[in-house]
Amino acid sequence: MGRLVPSLFPSIFGPEANEPLDATASFAAFDQLTAEINSQRAASVPYTTYQVAAGFLTIANEGMSRPMRKLTEQRGFTLASHDLCCFGGLVTRIEGDIR
Repeated sequence: MGRLVPSLFPSIFGPEANEPLDATASFAAFDQLTAEINSQRAASVPYTTYQVAAGFLTIANEGMSRPMRKLTEQRGFTLASHDLCCFGGLVTRIEGDIR
């Protein structure tokens, strides 16, 4: 949904693990999922594809931050008085989203 550069990923996708990341297929899958979600919410304002994708990111970020939060609190540290310092890999793309 615009956050990744597909050409920078190795060709490890597809049934034989030799295909590049396919942004078009990802958009199509999220379009289909968005249509399904919106069909279940007929009386509500429909979600956009980007809103559905952002929902997945929110859930993933919560799932990644929960263990960090739990471990920090178990060690007796207060999260409000500490900063999160991230480095390497994909975590630098999501650190701003983690609370």
